[in-house]
Amino acid sequence: MSQPSADGAAAAAGYFMSLYAYANATGELSEWDAMSAPGCTFCAGVREDVESRRAAGVRNIGEVHVRSAAATEVDAGRWYSARLQVLIGESEDVKDDGSIVEVHPPEDHEIDVVMTWTEASWIIDEVGPASGPTA
Repeated sequence: MSQPSADGAAAAAGYFMSLYAYANATGELSEWDAMSAPGCTFCAGVREDVESRRAAGVRNIGEVHVRSAAATEVDAGRWYSARLQVLIGESEDVKDDGSIVEVHPPEDHEIDVVMTWTEASWIIDEVGPASGPTA
């Protein structure tokens, strides 16, 4: 993850998706924000969801499992695209008092992550449903 390469991009994309579960469970968004590009609509949408839940005294408890991750260099050392197979496990919206508000079923997704290497870190430009043939 610490190098501008296809392997580094795949690892960074997988790590970013693990932050999805962490942010939802804790309301902590600093690492999420550090990796999110200002124009990333997916990133901003997750941030809004987390903040909305937190304001309502609710958090979402669940796990994200990256089943596979493969990346391609679009512009070596600069731009990359990663394709992930992700299982978002069953999760629960839980109030601060411990009561369960809602249970969400598991979801299986194939997603594409577009990302940029900048100096010594990865920035997620956008995340969305996979397009085109699978790798």
